[in-house]
Amino acid sequence: MVDIEFLTQLGVLASARRYPRVIQATGTREQLLELAAIGWLETDQAQHLLETMDCLRQQRLMSVLTGAPDADCPGLDTVAGIVARKLESPAD
Repeated sequence: MVDIEFLTQLGVLASARRYPRVIQATGTREQLLELAAIGWLETDQAQHLLETMDCLRQQRLMSVLTGAPDADCPGLDTVAGIVARKLESPAD
């Protein structure tokens, strides 16, 4: 979850000067959608990040409610790859 939020903030910081609308979005979900809309993220990347974020939030909530340990969400390796590529060239 931290990686997704970090990547989102990186995107906002890297693109806010050219696309001020990204700072108008206040939540991670809305910011990811704006980053996809301006082309900083590919649409499928943003969709994958959103789905993984939803899965992680649901698991965290279920863990709190039931006491069951967190299970892995599918696609975490893909999230790591997206983060790594964006860290190499954040302005793209």
